[in-house]
Amino acid sequence: MRFLIAAFVLTLIVGLVVTLHMVAPAFAEPHSARLRALLAEFPDPGSDARLEIEFSDLAAARKHRLFEADGTALEPGALSGRAMPQSLQMLALSDDAGMRQAVGFSLADVGQMAVLLAPPARAMIVDLYPGAGAAVPAALDGAGYAETVQGGVTAWARGQDLRPDFDAIDQTDPFGAGLGMASRVQLADDRLLQASGWSLLSAMTAPGTPRLADAPLVSPLLDALDHVETNERLVAATIWTDARSLGALDPALLLGQQIDPQVTAPEWPHFDMPALTWRSALFADFTDGPTSTGVLVLTVALPDAVMAAPLAERIATNWSSRPSALSGQSFAEMTGAEAEIRVEAADGEYWVVTLAATGATEPAGFRSYGHVFRRLYEGALSNDLVFLNL
Repeated sequence: MRFLIAAFVLTLIVGLVVTLHMVAPAFAEPHSARLRALLAEFPDPGSDARLEIEFSDLAAARKHRLFEADGTALEPGALSGRAMPQSLQMLALSDDAGMRQAVGFSLADVGQMAVLLAPPARAMIVDLYPGAGAAVPAALDGAGYAETVQGGVTAWARGQDLRPDFDAIDQTDPFGAGLGMASRVQLADDRLLQASGWSLLSAMTAPGTPRLADAPLVSPLLDALDHVETNERLVAATIWTDARSLGALDPALLLGQQIDPQVTAPEWPHFDMPALTWRSALFADFTDGPTSTGVLVLTVALPDAVMAAPLAERIATNWSSRPSALSGQSFAEMTGAEAEIRVEAADGEYWVVTLAATGATEPAGFRSYGHVFRRLYEGALSNDLVFLNL
């Protein structure tokens, strides 16, 4: 009898373990979860808008302190350097106390944040650690803000819509863009919404407004990000809703360089590629500390499904063998990483191209970099993503 009971209990335990093992992955947080949550606060201005969105998971970045190898004592905010948005890089040099005095919190109080850039308009969403929002109203009051009601929206406000005030410049203020820009701040517990104009803040807070997370040029990027096979954590990402400049011109032509076809032709198989236009792009930086994965996701309209495999093959070939006009090396040589490339259909009219490559994390001064991510993003800024020149 005891044997039967023991066997029954053992069977239950084994069954429970197997069941938990089978269902556990379903509870894993998708890569894009925290990014989506912030994009769900931004309004969707439509497909013609040219937006740049910067996402930072500062809480995740703080877990990887490779930049402390020399034993240098750093301000708490500096530990977030890996994930800092490009538009807020000056804050990485700010001391903790200065930023707290300016806005009531410091980088050390921030879990995740996102910045929307559509010059001259800009907006920000900041998720603070529990309780960190309590000091914000008093700090804003001391910085010249006034609690104001405009069009039914209540916020702490300073300056004229979309206008800079050079007398209000404060490099420890994340809302002023280094120019003393006008700012409207609304605080709900420990989530902070900020915009440079009333209409933008109103759109952010109005119920029923279409959201950027669901935009046709953004949603496929997020879905593809969730398909990236890595156990690393997403610490930073940048989205361009208009990526039509990528791959549009070969920088070798811009620099007046000539590529010898006798040298390069054998390395580049020929495909009858139509003139493709990249529509939107996402650059993502994953890390577990020692290693980092850089990801580039692009939306593109393909004429048919037949083009998917040749497109992936062409990009892979260019990644391995096509030299950058600026460095003279292929991206495989520059990054020391092989790229995994996938082309898949997305909902709606677009296809999605995902490129992912993993390499060592690159320490640099008081911060660290995802080497592949940095090469991809800097290559995009300099129009040097030559593997996209089809």
